[in-house]
Amino acid sequence: MAVARPRDAASMLVYDGTGVSLKVLLGRRPARARFMPDVFVYPGGAVDATDFPARGEPGDYPGFTSLVGAGNCPRKARALAQAAIRETREETGLKLSCDAGRLRYLGRAITPTESALRFHARFFAAPGSLFKGELAGDGELLDLDWFSLDAARALPLVDVTRFMLEKLLRSLAGAKQDSPLLCYRGERALVRYR
Repeated sequence: MAVARPRDAASMLVYDGTGVSLKVLLGRRPARARFMPDVFVYPGGAVDATDFPARGEPGDYPGFTSLVGAGNCPRKARALAQAAIRETREETGLKLSCDAGRLRYLGRAITPTESALRFHARFFAAPGSLFKGELAGDGELLDLDWFSLDAARALPLVDVTRFMLEKLLRSLAGAKQDSPLLCYRGERALVRYR
C-alpha cells in the first residue's frame, strides 16, 4: 500500500485568561468527517494557494521560518501562519486584529503513515484579546466554545491536541521555547525536539 504524502496544514490555539482560569477554544469535528471524526480540535486546516504571499511581498515572520519545518522558505512559513489565521476566521468567526508576527509558535505534528489522509500540521497560539468578532463559525466545527482546562482535558481529544495544550501551558508558564515535532512509528507517538 502506498503511503499518502502529508499536506501542509496549520491550527490555532486561541486561549483566554491565565493559570487555572485559562480557557481554550475548541470545536467538535462532525461524526461523518473523513479525518478525525467526532473529536474536539482547534480551528485549523490545510494550506491553500491564497495563503502564500504574492511575489515580492515579504514572506517571513521573525523566527517562524526555522521553526515550522519550512526549510529555507519564508513564503511557506508565512503561508502556514496565514492558513491558521484564515481557518480560525472561517471556523470560528474570529479575525486576528494584529500582525501574525505576534503569534506564538508551539510545534508541529505529522499524521501516522497508516492514515489515508495525512497532514504536516503546525500549531500556533494567540490570546483571544488579539481577535475581533463574534463566535460563530461556518459549521465545520460543532459545539464550538471556550472550555476550562479541566473541561478541555475531559473531552474526546486526540494525542496531538492534548500534547499542544500541554505545550501551550508550559510556554505560558515561561518554559524554554523548544520546537517539538510529534510523529509516529507505527501507532507509537514520538516527540523530537529541534
